[in-house]
Amino acid sequence: MEKRNSRLMKTKIIIIVTLSLLPMMLTAQSIQQISRKSCDSAMIEIDRLMNTEISEKTKLVGLGDLAWMIKETQTFNTALCAYLISKKKFRNVILPQDEWILKQLNDYLIADSPTDSAKLKLLMLSSFDNPEFNNAVFESFLIWTKNYNLNHKGDKVNLYGVNHDSEIPSAYFLAAYIYPADQTSAMSFAKKWDTNFYDEKKRLKDVEQWYFKLSRSPALPATQKLLAQKCGEDISYNKNLFKIDSATQKFPVVRMIEELGLVRDRIIKYADKKAVLFGSNRLVSKCDISSSFIIDEKTMPSLGQLLDRELHSSYYACVTDFSTPATIVTFDVYGRKLNSEIFQPSEKAKTIFKKGDRYFNSTNATCLDGYLQPTINYYKGFNFTATYNKAILPFDALFIFNELTTSAPITY
Repeated sequence: MEKRNSRLMKTKIIIIVTLSLLPMMLTAQSIQQISRKSCDSAMIEIDRLMNTEISEKTKLVGLGDLAWMIKETQTFNTALCAYLISKKKFRNVILPQDEWILKQLNDYLIADSPTDSAKLKLLMLSSFDNPEFNNAVFESFLIWTKNYNLNHKGDKVNLYGVNHDSEIPSAYFLAAYIYPADQTSAMSFAKKWDTNFYDEKKRLKDVEQWYFKLSRSPALPATQKLLAQKCGEDISYNKNLFKIDSATQKFPVVRMIEELGLVRDRIIKYADKKAVLFGSNRLVSKCDISSSFIIDEKTMPSLGQLLDRELHSSYYACVTDFSTPATIVTFDVYGRKLNSEIFQPSEKAKTIFKKGDRYFNSTNATCLDGYLQPTINYYKGFNFTATYNKAILPFDALFIFNELTTSAPITY
């Protein structure tokens, strides 16, 4: 009887110990393993990882990438974004791209028409002129988003750009505003502009004159009024472009901060429905940055730091790093060619990776003293560098990968 009771007691102890270890067993998946899963499978692991980290009051989550065209980091970040959409009710996805360029892609994502992989490829090729998002991993995420919207027709996810880099062409104004509001003027402009002697500057002047005439018309119908408002906003956008044309340009630090402030304001506008911001580690983290584009190479706050000043604890920044040598694709601005280079991880990254592959400021910030998140610039010659500031906690979560591979670009 005593032996039987002893065996029962041992069995109970084993069961209790097993149950107590179950949460640890469930979260035992490494960041690298999660990055190898499909989006839906990865979300299960991410829920265990992030559920208590992203609170109800979080309005904006920044997802940082250490370099472009990295399969594992982007797979993890897109799965994390899908998790925030499906489980935390985030409804806007923000890219560091020009909004007018993404409009057609967003129209496709929110339309009730079925998924069309050929159309999506064409839209990606026309929307993304570099491989930051024009790659197979992001294509998979956009397919997931399209399918999510088809299954949630009353509560869809939108894709927006917030940059201010490229001029909106006259052809866009013609198709987006003039033709829907005033077909007679649209046909007249199309005929007038169909000559090599009528350059883009003159066409945009025609657009301005048409806008001023329309906006001053009395008793405009609501549809035309909205078109006129959007047209006016895009005309103002063109007049205030901030464009970096060469690696030798220099700007006052005040001008750089002013431009970042405009980007910050656009992001905060979209955060009203809870938003996810994709970008580089340097872009989303709350660090200081230095740049060869700034006169005297002074430091300035990053976009993530400006967002943190406005949103405070409602902004949550995630960054990524690597612990072993990795081959990463870069583009030589001067030589005009792609290069595959081997990059070495920092000693700090290698050290902290031995203790774990995920770190949260809420629980183990002291382990990260002196750590600086990396950003490997795709365009060699266009230099922005994060700088360490011990007074600033530059991120809320750090995820470290021990193997990186290249994500294939989209071709057609």
